[in-house]
Amino acid sequence: MSVDAAFVHDLINELNELGEHTRIEAKTASEVGKSALETVCAFSNEPDLGGGHLLLGVARSKTPDLFGDQPYEVVGVADPERVSSELANRCATEFNRPVRPRITPVKMPGGVVIHVLVEEASPEDKPVILTRFGSPRGAFRRTAEGDFKGTHDDLALFLGDRRGATYDEQVVRRATREDLDPSALRTYKKLLQDSGRSAEVLEFSDDELLQALGAVERTDDGLKPTVAGVLLFGSRLALRRDFPMMRVDYIRVQGTEWVEDASNRYDALVEIRAPLLTTLLRAETAVLDDLPKKFHLPEGSLQRQDILPLPRKVLREAIVNALMHRDYQVHGATQIIRFADRIEIHNPGYSLKPTGQLGRPGSATRNPAIASVFHDTDLAETKGTGIGTIRRLMEKAELAPPKFESERAENRFVAHIPLTHFLSRADLDWLDDLGEELSAHERIALVHVRDNGTVNNESVRSMTGLDRHDASALLRRLSSPAIALLLKEPAGSATFYLPTPRFLDSLPFGVTVPGYEADPTPGVGDVEMAIGVLQSRESSPKQGESEVKTGESPVKSGESVSPALDLPPELQEMVGALRKKEDDAVMRPVIQALCRWQPLSAKEIGGVMGRKYDYLRERYLSPMVREGQLSLTIPDKPNSRLQKYKTPEDA
Repeated sequence: MSVDAAFVHDLINELNELGEHTRIEAKTASEVGKSALETVCAFSNEPDLGGGHLLLGVARSKTPDLFGDQPYEVVGVADPERVSSELANRCATEFNRPVRPRITPVKMPGGVVIHVLVEEASPEDKPVILTRFGSPRGAFRRTAEGDFKGTHDDLALFLGDRRGATYDEQVVRRATREDLDPSALRTYKKLLQDSGRSAEVLEFSDDELLQALGAVERTDDGLKPTVAGVLLFGSRLALRRDFPMMRVDYIRVQGTEWVEDASNRYDALVEIRAPLLTTLLRAETAVLDDLPKKFHLPEGSLQRQDILPLPRKVLREAIVNALMHRDYQVHGATQIIRFADRIEIHNPGYSLKPTGQLGRPGSATRNPAIASVFHDTDLAETKGTGIGTIRRLMEKAELAPPKFESERAENRFVAHIPLTHFLSRADLDWLDDLGEELSAHERIALVHVRDNGTVNNESVRSMTGLDRHDASALLRRLSSPAIALLLKEPAGSATFYLPTPRFLDSLPFGVTVPGYEADPTPGVGDVEMAIGVLQSRESSPKQGESEVKTGESPVKSGESVSPALDLPPELQEMVGALRKKEDDAVMRPVIQALCRWQPLSAKEIGGVMGRKYDYLRERYLSPMVREGQLSLTIPDKPNSRLQKYKTPEDA
């Protein structure tokens, strides 16, 4: 790999397309602070990442560009030789083992950028720990959201198969062999027999079987149960004594929102305290029995069939995933909450696997002994594929896609399982009428925007299973001038996308987007509106073209504006003096002056000022209406295609 100006330029372009992500981070500091060392540590540790690129001397621009973005740009490092030397020395001395990144100063337009290539450490060298924080906090991990301090779970992941590395393999001090319930072990054997697997294991004695499963450990005091042993096979007394908060709560909530009213939060609550295999079966039954069912009588049959609103295997996989991967060191219940339109499963313990990789083969397991039992009995899918199975089954059942949230800071994981169908006939007609060749994943993103008002990279990944790059490519396409269904609102890693006027105008009458008002039912005056719409379409640019090329302004100093609008000389001079990048304090008075002259549409204002009208609408026109600086010519139809803007004194 040759690190030169072109290579660094490509990395900066990638930052501007995706924002900081797992493999690239930019920092402005000319001094090597703790933040740079934390990133070096995280790149070294993150499994299967392959290391990463750190750019010193690159920062977001303080001035938004023509479209409101704040792109990354070169700010330079004043003394690159000293900074490079300091970074190399600190990497060699401030970790538990020397880290030797490849450091390359690169001369760029705007200054020198220091490119730091950090290789992923070999398994035997992990974890790399920043010694000032100690263990485990100093074992930083890398995610799409940045660098995070390590936890005991992370150490277990790094240390791999070493005995005692995971919590569920540890011996429970107060427990004895007698605390394990024979009936729970019989349940396991029955499930194992039904699965058709490991027939030879069934010939083991109970003690031999428990040892093989990691449920007991031989000590000087005889066989002692492990955490996995008590959770999987413990008696009611042992579970209450050693894990008093280990339970599953099933809650049914009226409506679609959780209401913080202690007297009326829910109308059903089932608390389940039992060994894990029994807990799974009881929780599954409690939810299934409570779900509304449709009845079907197949032709030629005398018995009706119950049709569930959710595939049974989806529910089982979601509950199994919660029980296998929860953090049992946290005192708290797993909650299954059934709303009118969805099921949510709230679980202690963030996902050890990055959210962008959920559903792909390969598993980062918090509780390997517990997970092994679920896999052996066919209660869980092959390692790492349970979430992928949930997505596939829900897509096959034409249900809305599931969403998964992992909050590392709060140490929690939430699965959202919709009970509503994804696309109705009306949805399909709407999407087809857009006239675009849309992929299944793009349809999911657009329906999400319609139902929620916004969409971002993380939500696309959660719903579709795409990785960060593919999700970004999808959003870029939907927000491109050729399609123009979404509008990008840059905010670094929190960048999100809004519906464009084209998106809103495409919606059937009566369909609303949260945060936007829809056109009312057709009535008097709609014939004139339709004529105006046809006229505007005839004069609109063709698909794939834009009125103004990105970064260009058709209005330059000294030039006249479009002959379609015969501006007075003073307005021509005012508009002609605009720069490509202009402050709000200049833009707003110009917009007011234009609209005071005569009511203008967003498209007309954009054509005169040399700006994209979507950008003008979101950045200036809508806020100025809210603040009373402008008013609408059709106030009862704010999304009308014939909408124009004027000053309040003209009302």
